[in-house]
Amino acid sequence: MDSLKQPNTSRTAFASCAKCRERPAAGSKLLSCGGCRSQHYCSSVCQERDWAEHKPNCKEFGAARARALEARVKDFAPGTSSAKNLKRDQAAANNWFATAPGLSDRVQFLAWKHRAKSPFIMVKTPNTRVDSDPIVVMCPRTQWEDVTSRRQEDVDIKMAVRAYIDAKDFSADNSFIVYLVVESTDSGTKFGTISNLTFGAWMPMVHSSVLRSMAADDFVAEIMRIRTDPEAVYVRLIGLVAAAHLNGREGVLKGQDPNHSERFTVGLQGGREIAVKPQNYELVKRPKVFKEQF
Repeated sequence: MDSLKQPNTSRTAFASCAKCRERPAAGSKLLSCGGCRSQHYCSSVCQERDWAEHKPNCKEFGAARARALEARVKDFAPGTSSAKNLKRDQAAANNWFATAPGLSDRVQFLAWKHRAKSPFIMVKTPNTRVDSDPIVVMCPRTQWEDVTSRRQEDVDIKMAVRAYIDAKDFSADNSFIVYLVVESTDSGTKFGTISNLTFGAWMPMVHSSVLRSMAADDFVAEIMRIRTDPEAVYVRLIGLVAAAHLNGREGVLKGQDPNHSERFTVGLQGGREIAVKPQNYELVKRPKVFKEQF
């Protein structure tokens, strides 16, 4: 599964082209639609190709952006550019989404599992620190298609989601919508952004039984394990006497202890290693994830 080695590719991260989903080359920036300043493209070619789809929504996207900027003005000191702060918060949110361990895998799992429901995935995080604990929720069409909410913010979000999903070139087997919310940014305000992302090449290879029976947490843990060391042999410690508190702990079988031929080294989480006899560990069967494993 070589495609697992790069989980956050250009097509599964924010700040990508609205048409081809590619991120700009190093040192380059995305072009913004001059009408709404909300839709971004890698080139004028992609912008022209997307205009027919984007045109009906351009005005509303622009109005929604203007409302967002207006709402932020009161939170900044006089003379501070709300647009500049918005751009900075966008960059911080993009980077956090792309680097948060397991987040992209969790989002893609939920989006792929429920793609028949035309969902968007909401990711809400208190901040963009590395230790933040985000909430990830799948919102099906039955929830977002009602735009009668009294809150303009809710209406703007739902209208944007509808524009993406109802576009002629949108395919639930290729793309998914993410609404990312940062409760408190470096600017001290709440920030939200919506993007149309593309599934990783490995997602269609997941077996259907995994989608039915495996929890998102377990899926993410297994994908991260495969990505880190796909050939690792996992064991569970049993029958220890002097170190009985370690019984039940799982680790990776490293091989024969070079100093004691009758013992084997087991690496535990946190970097600790312990040498045990063969009768003091049992193999842990890893769950199957991909079609080729069945």
